Amino acid sequence: MKVTSYAELLLRRLWMKLYHKSIYSVILQYWMKACNLNFCEPTYSLQHWTSVAYNLSQKLKTWKEFRRILVRPVRMSSRTENTVTRIFRIKIFSDISAGEIETDHHHLNNLYSNLKIIASNRPDGLVEVLHVRSSKFCHKEETYGNRTLHWPVATIGQTVLPRELCVNLEGVPIWRQCTGDFVEGAFWSDENENNGTLYQCEVPSPRASFLHKLSLQVEQNQNAANALTQLQFALTSQDTKKFGSITHLTPAEIQYAANTLASLRHSILHDSDLPTIANITDAILKSSLNKTNNTIVENKMALVVTNASNIILDSIDHMLNKVELNYKETSLVVTPRFVTLLMDIETGSRANGGFQGLAARKPSKYSDKYFRKEDIITLSWNDSVETLLTLEVSAAVLLPPQLTQKLTEDICNNSHHKTCNGSKKHRLVINLFWDDGLFVANSARSGMPLHVLSVTLDGEKHPDLNPPLILLFDSTQSSVSHNRECVFWDFKANAGLGNWSNTGCTPTLRLGDYHTIKTDICICTHLTHFGQLISPTLEQEIDVALDMITIVGCSFSLLGLFGIALTATVFPDWRHGASKKIQLHLSSSLATLMLVFLLKAFLFTSSDEPKLCLVLGVALHFSLIATFCWMLVAAWFQYLRLTKPLASLCRAPHILLKAAVFAWGFPFIPCGTLLIVSPDSYNSSQCYPTGMAHYFSVIAPISIIISINITMFVLIICSIYKLHNFGEHADNGLKYTNSHQLNQHIACRRLSTLIFLFFLLGLSWIFGIWKLSYLFCCTATLQGFAFFVFFVVLEKNTRAKWSYLFTRKKPETIYPFSNRNSSGSVVRRSCDYQRTSRNTISTLSSLS
Repeated sequence: MKVTSYAELLLRRLWMKLYHKSIYSVILQYWMKACNLNFCEPTYSLQHWTSVAYNLSQKLKTWKEFRRILVRPVRMSSRTENTVTRIFRIKIFSDISAGEIETDHHHLNNLYSNLKIIASNRPDGLVEVLHVRSSKFCHKEETYGNRTLHWPVATIGQTVLPRELCVNLEGVPIWRQCTGDFVEGAFWSDENENNGTLYQCEVPSPRASFLHKLSLQVEQNQNAANALTQLQFALTSQDTKKFGSITHLTPAEIQYAANTLASLRHSILHDSDLPTIANITDAILKSSLNKTNNTIVENKMALVVTNASNIILDSIDHMLNKVELNYKETSLVVTPRFVTLLMDIETGSRANGGFQGLAARKPSKYSDKYFRKEDIITLSWNDSVETLLTLEVSAAVLLPPQLTQKLTEDICNNSHHKTCNGSKKHRLVINLFWDDGLFVANSARSGMPLHVLSVTLDGEKHPDLNPPLILLFDSTQSSVSHNRECVFWDFKANAGLGNWSNTGCTPTLRLGDYHTIKTDICICTHLTHFGQLISPTLEQEIDVALDMITIVGCSFSLLGLFGIALTATVFPDWRHGASKKIQLHLSSSLATLMLVFLLKAFLFTSSDEPKLCLVLGVALHFSLIATFCWMLVAAWFQYLRLTKPLASLCRAPHILLKAAVFAWGFPFIPCGTLLIVSPDSYNSSQCYPTGMAHYFSVIAPISIIISINITMFVLIICSIYKLHNFGEHADNGLKYTNSHQLNQHIACRRLSTLIFLFFLLGLSWIFGIWKLSYLFCCTATLQGFAFFVFFVVLEKNTRAKWSYLFTRKKPETIYPFSNRNSSGSVVRRSCDYQRTSRNTISTLSSLS
């Protein structure tokens, strides 16, 4: 029996793979006639619905089309007093005789019809078919209003336009989105809530009609060069008789221009078509997204919804990478708002004195303030950043040396082709946009012109470039108070609608001779559209405040740690005992951490010197882990002294040596591992591990230590509150007039102990892990100063020593609070001395 069942299972899986699979979501509503659902619900268990699904599949299999079908219940969609709505998933296996969409639509219609027949044949009539949906497609559909609209097929999440031209009063095209999910299926979500699917179409502009007709013609394989010429004419013509008196482009006109470009993205184009493509891009930048036009500003989000801006950018990139240069190696086209450079370069072109980059001089001499051909400079390998600073460029890009050589080697290594000989021709495309008009993002930015550079090689973005790409942007038009950021356009962000991102880009400020030229340098490790954000944001203003809090806090901590070191130097007997030695080790590691951090913040503001960056990064990483290790040692030591006082008198031999080996030795593990596996992780903009290296070598060990310290903190607190006479014997020389004063004194001691443990165990670093920036900077940076307060200022013996040093007045003998019983005698016996009561130990004094 087992062999047979295994064979059947294998055969079943085999024919499932051989046939095309269409998946549908069926929503059925069951009416409860016999009794109230509250009493009948136990009968509607999973077993019951599985039986219902099996019966449904058997009835569907009576039709030949559904011989190979699987039906199973998914979940309950809703229920009322008398109804249950249930979702079933139906898989239909069939030969792919037609296309995937046609097959899916065919099965969908037949499945809905057959389910309606099954429901109507039930004698009780208590089942209703609500919906039958494809799990992948919203199929073609007609809607009605003042005209009939035909909607194309769409996948879940896709926004589409009707086949017909239909715009609203603002000139925005009517659109629909396919929504849903794999469980409930795909369905159209109409935005016109008042009229449902009754759309009212307004009279479109003549230019919109022309562009809509052109987009339909291009879909029918019209000549690509002719289509581009007609598109250029429609976007640039000022013929009021043909296109009316409107001088700017409406969102509908932009959308149909984008559709035309999308249809031409894979067409065969030649270098003679380059000026046409550039003029089309320039016209869109000039007219469609004019920032001074309020109507267009209000409708910019329409281009986000229909994704027109991303379609245009992506189509232009594809066309420029497919253009045949016809035996040319370079082609440069300059328009007022758009510059494109195409180059076919051989591997190792640097050896031939080849091309390195592109730059645009500042057009300060011209009234129109746009690009001119004489301002565009092609850069050679002899040009450097210093050269560009003297040229007063408004934007420039420098390619890393041997970029094509490295990419060819990577392709050969990944493909394992035996024919790879290291010689290959690559298509380099550099585009320069006058502003960010085509990059429609959700975040508001300054209205000042922002240059955007686009760099692609063989049509790819090529992440993880090493050495990185260098981009320069003029910053003289911006205020000094503006915080500038280097960003790239991420096509996949914002649910595929695109947005700016700073991942992989690091800004660096550089000043020219006599500080008269101010240029921002962006170092990026990938190729794509790069721009500049100059508007100050709330987050950036917060960062300035946090920087000030951090610097002030670290300075106070270093001052306090210096006070601890001075106390240990002036009074040698003060540092006797394991507790004091642990305090000194912890203070030393924390002082090293804060000193390295301040040095990096003030003296090292860029990653241009990789060796120094590596040294500072390793030192910061090592001191951070060492500080946490010593906090763990201090937590364990205080736990023993508080919960088991006599254990401190009979500790294991060489406990301090073992603690030092652990606390100073363990940091070598994460630091050494990172240096061996990925030393480049330290060469980030902050000279500190980033990405996965940060999580594994920094966050992981710190989180483990903090978790242990939290456990210690809880155990210590529990021990403190179990001591009813807490603090009473610590100051038995004081006289209280009533029990209320005594209770206040004990409460103050408990509170001071909690605060001290909070800083000693490093619990303030939890705020950093939880990203509570202000709390973290206000507490963690003052940890060293808190140590000084508790170790020196509040410790009576230490205060007495400093008082005697300056006043020469012999202090009153003050015994250590630990090791003293209630009668004042000193415990001198070994670890088998068991008569000392735990209640006579002062918890706070044993900490110090």
